[in-house]
Amino acid sequence: MMTKLSAYLKIIFAVLLYIISAFTFVDYIYSLLIPDTVTAMENAFGKLAILIFMLVLAKFTLAAGKAQLQEKQGDGIEQPGSPDTSDANQLNRPESEIQKPGKEADK
Repeated sequence: MMTKLSAYLKIIFAVLLYIISAFTFVDYIYSLLIPDTVTAMENAFGKLAILIFMLVLAKFTLAAGKAQLQEKQGDGIEQPGSPDTSDANQLNRPESEIQKPGKEADK
């Protein structure tokens, strides 16, 4: 239960970071409109660094939350509506290789 809650909190935190990043991007564009060039560049560079940091943090937090949620779901009984895994690995079997035209199989 706690693992599932933690996974959902990570996903919610990532979504909030993406929303804050969108507002930061708008503020970044607005900071380029400052009349003083030096101040505009300093302000824009700082906001860009913060924006990149938040986007990277959101990406990894979202990935961690999804992985933790899938791990938790994988520990339990197979979920209804989930695909059959026996057919999913069929392409990894050697007998399912696609033969090139005109070549005989080496069996």
